Amino acid sequence: MFAIPSLLEPPTKSVQREECSKIHKQTYSRQAHIVSYAMREPSGFPALNLIFSPGEQESKRDGYTAKRPNYRDVTCHLSNASLGSSLLDTPSSWSLLESVSHALLGWLVYYQNGFMHRNVSIRNVVRLEPGLEMNTIDIIDPFSGIDTSSELEEVRKAVRSHITEIKRLVKLGITSECKGILVDGDMAAKWKTYVDKDHDSHSPSARGTEEFMSINLLKATLRGRGYLQSPVDDVHSFFWVTLWAVMFNSHNESSRSEDELWARGLWAERALHKTLMLPQLKTSLRTGKLSPIAGQLTPFLGQWFSRIEALQEDWDTTRGTDFQDRKEWFTTHFHLFAYRGIRESLELILQYREELEHKSFTTPP
Repeated sequence: MFAIPSLLEPPTKSVQREECSKIHKQTYSRQAHIVSYAMREPSGFPALNLIFSPGEQESKRDGYTAKRPNYRDVTCHLSNASLGSSLLDTPSSWSLLESVSHALLGWLVYYQNGFMHRNVSIRNVVRLEPGLEMNTIDIIDPFSGIDTSSELEEVRKAVRSHITEIKRLVKLGITSECKGILVDGDMAAKWKTYVDKDHDSHSPSARGTEEFMSINLLKATLRGRGYLQSPVDDVHSFFWVTLWAVMFNSHNESSRSEDELWARGLWAERALHKTLMLPQLKTSLRTGKLSPIAGQLTPFLGQWFSRIEALQEDWDTTRGTDFQDRKEWFTTHFHLFAYRGIRESLELILQYREELEHKSFTTPP
């Protein structure tokens, strides 16, 4: 059994939740939804979702500021086989990456069923220990049985190449015992509706948690500008979630350097300051002044950030060549960047498996 706390929601969201629950059921063979309920304060007033996420948006939007909420205790997830917990409590660097890799595949399951999650956050990526039995994930060809223009044939070939490689990576290094899941589809959107009309004016408004948004999405949100969310934004969110889990890991608190504490404090106070995190970690790594988890994962994080930055740049460049039919063009290229982003992320995670699998937070450097 698996229980996920929920908030008050309109009927349309209830329908969407049911669809997302079906997707979960296809993926996790023993998962069953028990109940969704509205959380309330002791006073009886509804508890808003935003108070569980740190940052500055609360004071700007609702006049409420939770400077330093208890990040680890805000959500509880239960199942018949596992206890769900925050990524902040992962006992090793590899445990964190393994949970993230499984959540990435969970995101792909959402995507293949027509949804972009749009709120990948530290609250919505849940670590499972022991793992949950998982059905075999079917990585499908999105173009099967669909005719597309000859101009996009090279794109379709690239997508199929990414799919083949994802299947190889899953077979090579992803266990059938799931150690991480992606939950809470309240902000998910059907990507097909992005292009049913003029997507620039009719696509769903941008969504997410500011601390974990892609930089482009965050800047657009802070400036109040329109923005078309793509799979690239969700892949970026996985990076920021992983970095946050490194900066706030509960098993490394006593070994944090002053620079780490200073840097993460900036991020907690203002979402845009997250751009300072990786440069600070790289500087501290050279001087040997890092906690074990940050020291072990900074090289990985540096390489991952380079990959997702290249993904973003290619997406921005490719959008400038939008001369084909808009619906077909965007659907095809959403697929290209979704599968590429998952492939490149999984590929890098598995490259670090041998190096990290047997390291603990007490392992000498």
